[in-house]
Amino acid sequence: MLTRRPRLSSIIFGLAAVAVTGWAAESEAHAAGCEVTDTQDDASVSGTLRWCVNKALSGAYSKIIIDNADTYPLDVPLAISGSMLIDGGMSTIVPASGFVGDSLLEIATSCSGPCPLQNVVLRSVTLDGDGVAGPRGIDLDSGVVLEMEQSVVAGFATTDNGAGLRVTDATVLITSTNFLGNAADGDGGGIYVDPSSTTAELHLDDSLFDENRAFDGGGIHVGNATTVLNALYTEFSENRAKGSGGGVSGGGLFERCILAYNETSGFGGAIDSRDHSLTVLESFFQRNIAETGGAIDVGGIGVADIRRSAFHHNQATGELGGGGVHQSGAHLTLVNSTLAHNEAQGGGTGAAGVSIDSGQSTLDNLTFYFNNGSGAGAAEGLYVAGPAIVDLRNSLFTQTGLNCEIAGTVMASTSYANDFSCGPGVIPVPGALTASCGGSDFEYHCEPSPGLQGLGVCATQVDQIGTPRPTACFPGSIELP
Repeated sequence: MLTRRPRLSSIIFGLAAVAVTGWAAESEAHAAGCEVTDTQDDASVSGTLRWCVNKALSGAYSKIIIDNADTYPLDVPLAISGSMLIDGGMSTIVPASGFVGDSLLEIATSCSGPCPLQNVVLRSVTLDGDGVAGPRGIDLDSGVVLEMEQSVVAGFATTDNGAGLRVTDATVLITSTNFLGNAADGDGGGIYVDPSSTTAELHLDDSLFDENRAFDGGGIHVGNATTVLNALYTEFSENRAKGSGGGVSGGGLFERCILAYNETSGFGGAIDSRDHSLTVLESFFQRNIAETGGAIDVGGIGVADIRRSAFHHNQATGELGGGGVHQSGAHLTLVNSTLAHNEAQGGGTGAAGVSIDSGQSTLDNLTFYFNNGSGAGAAEGLYVAGPAIVDLRNSLFTQTGLNCEIAGTVMASTSYANDFSCGPGVIPVPGALTASCGGSDFEYHCEPSPGLQGLGVCATQVDQIGTPRPTACFPGSIELP
């Protein structure tokens, strides 16, 4: 996980988060809470979880306290249709043998007209499906704000969509919570946002999505382009998708995130953002695998803006390539980033670093270093097909093979390569243009040769790792002192 630094202004959890935090603090101020002391699933027995939930729904309590870190099996879904705080005390809730229902927890509003916002907080609780095919973890319906803190959703398996959490027009605030080993035959192994949603929001902070499985969106499937997804300091690792989007299928904002070892047989090993808007800031993509777009695939009517990030050892197995990033349509902005040791192993024309089949692109202050393409005559750094239009500035190319293959329109300036393949505006300079590589997470970079000082013309104020840039700067992703 990335080391936490002062929060940047780009992640704003919004008024819903403030409302939930305020409600939780107010409810905690209540002297009384319903204490769960019995592990039975019997609404008629005082002190059971279901009895306490029903009491909270009747207005007797606003807080449920589970003092003992025991296991609480449920025979049927636990229906929550009102505001409450459940403090789990590190307890575990599981489906009992013979469980009947589609979801372990069903959270919805009971109001049929214009309704006040319903707030549900789950704190320090584990929902464990134990890998047995059957219910999902949580079904969350419209009109609800769900806050999850220091919790775990693990081991759920469903033949439907959304094994861990299914969301329909609700707001979810997830902090320090893990979605682990959930599997959906449909889409969204960890979280699924129903495509009918028009007001759904997911806000993730300091959380983990690991070893989730689905058809599309192994970790998260974002239903449509209206869904708000903000991820801060969150890690997506070893998630798998049979279709596309090994880590995430859909767009959103990813800041200070790690996406590593995710895999799909389709588009976007870490993120498939086709037809969605995507913003990536200070994030790290490592050893993700896809047929096309080893780390990220952008396309269709989408827009992607990627800044101050690192792409390291990602792999595209198909002929369209794009070990780091693949673009087909859309508009791509890629700035102050390093693409090193990525691979295109499909034997086609697609490049190992960035492969652009169509659309418009702005590539500024990039370092391409020792990417590896396997196709005969394929570029290892950058491929630009005939329909594409690319604005290339202040970038460095150092590969062992061909740096570029250019069939489209490339308007290049103050860029440098160690061969002649990148066309006019990219100045060939024999020898290595970069020195040693190093740094952790998004700060992984390759330093430019000192002889390149002042040869770039930079509009960006800082480089990949936050060093201020003068106007007469180093080309590439890093500014040397």
